[in-house]
Amino acid sequence: MKRFLLLSLLAFNTIVFTYAQEAGQRSDLATVDPQAMLADSISSIKASFGLTQIGGENYVGLRLQPEFRISKFGFGFDIPVQFNVDTREFRDEEFKGGVEVVRLIRYFSFGKKKADPIYVRAGDLSGVSLGYGTLINNYSNSPSFEFRKFGLNVDLNYKEMVGVEALYSDIKGVNVLGVRPYVRPLRKTFIPIVRSLELGASFVTDKGTNVDSTSFFLKQNGMSATAFDAGVTFLNTSFIKLVGYGQISKLKKIDSDTLSAFLAANSLTYEEGNGTSVGLSSNMRLAGAVMLDARIERLWYKDHYLPQFFDAIYEINKDAKILSLASAQSRNGIYGNLGIMLFSKFRINGAILLPDQISAESPALVQVGLEAAQLGDKLTISGNYIKGGLLNLDDAFTLDQNSLANFNVVYQLARFFYVGMDYRWTFAKLEDGSIKATDYVRPFFGLSFPLGGNRPSRETLEDVGR
Repeated sequence: MKRFLLLSLLAFNTIVFTYAQEAGQRSDLATVDPQAMLADSISSIKASFGLTQIGGENYVGLRLQPEFRISKFGFGFDIPVQFNVDTREFRDEEFKGGVEVVRLIRYFSFGKKKADPIYVRAGDLSGVSLGYGTLINNYSNSPSFEFRKFGLNVDLNYKEMVGVEALYSDIKGVNVLGVRPYVRPLRKTFIPIVRSLELGASFVTDKGTNVDSTSFFLKQNGMSATAFDAGVTFLNTSFIKLVGYGQISKLKKIDSDTLSAFLAANSLTYEEGNGTSVGLSSNMRLAGAVMLDARIERLWYKDHYLPQFFDAIYEINKDAKILSLASAQSRNGIYGNLGIMLFSKFRINGAILLPDQISAESPALVQVGLEAAQLGDKLTISGNYIKGGLLNLDDAFTLDQNSLANFNVVYQLARFFYVGMDYRWTFAKLEDGSIKATDYVRPFFGLSFPLGGNRPSRETLEDVGR
């Protein structure tokens, strides 16, 4: 029996090795990249003019959005000039807080994540993960449109053997910091499958503030978490790449007098929590016209733990997220992601974090994304929606304090002239000084001057009307 298993394994490895040779330049590294299907941005100069409604107030003005792509370097700027229609005052909320004028630099990037030895992105961050995502997954550092932060995301590796991933959410203050060193100890061997083995350790901490206030983190030790993971590429051909991985993680107990007093007053207990997961991720290509990305992960977690704790809605209200750990109960669940891209023009993806039993102690999360570029060479549609804290899937598409949404339609009237509509459900500073989830509606027209480069990315398409 042992001899049969050994021969079968040898035959399987031989087949896989043959397939891997057929795969050409396709890497067999055991990586999972949620942004793998995004195209590169193009170089262009944009100026859009329009009427914007934020929290019931009307503003008129323009946004200058030059974007440059030179080899592996990318630069994007966002310069708003808006005036209140009624008071005629200049709207300067987007220049306050955060990092002031530096926020006009929307992003700077170098290289391609999970593909190049050096990848760096500075500015606004969206859809960021660390490792296989057990702690940080689909993270955004700027849920508030008013206070976009200037963060940093890097991935460095040396000869595909050792490397480090890092995330820093905001250069102004001590905020979310995540570091994951990793090693591929068998990379120099010629043994199929096992040569792709990747081992990583993640360390995440946060001593930052909420969008508008803080209580539990103030002058305390903050939030900290650790994780260990392992991944391997089972199959790597010109048609399909299949990666398997496992993770264990821990959310450490926050040492906060304010939090302890609040929990005691409400008869709640709170300790550190632990979670475990295993998953499969596949990426398929069909004759270059169709790309399919699918991921399924089984989750097991104990009391006082929530999977993917640092997610897209984490920055909306950190205090509320931490309080949810006090009542979080031991659960099992599933995380799934499915995306498809057709002819590099149409992309749709969806993700769901679904406990076996949804409750206030273990809520669900849903995300949907859409991109349809240059339909009929004239129309571009893009959008993204995220809803966390779900107690009932019937409310998955109800906008509230746990939602983030944007929808953008652009129609090219002439070669350099376009019109469009931008809708957002985001966190903005209102006239009374409060920061709340509110509508952001903006019809606009604009000028665009392409300077050459690749196809538009999701960043470019979604930000045309900002």
